[in-house]
Amino acid sequence: MPMAVAVLTYLKELRPENKAGFAFGSYGWGRGAPEAIEEYFKSMKWNIINESIKSRYKPTSELLNECRTVGRTLGEKAKKIAQDI
Repeated sequence: MPMAVAVLTYLKELRPENKAGFAFGSYGWGRGAPEAIEEYFKSMKWNIINESIKSRYKPTSELLNECRTVGRTLGEKAKKIAQDI
């Protein structure tokens, strides 16, 4: 998570507006990273399109399909945001 925190901290300082996102990740012991990333998104006032997706260790095929579906939704949202600018 340290590298993700560095990227998110840098991104927050850029103050990106009118963005959308969702957090996802796998974990072994600690499961808080996706929630922490989601909190960064909320602090930047991003549109959270899906609650964070978490997998313990290796994700199942069902969970990977869920990520793909949400990723498509995110792509459509990004297209709409780009058209509205």
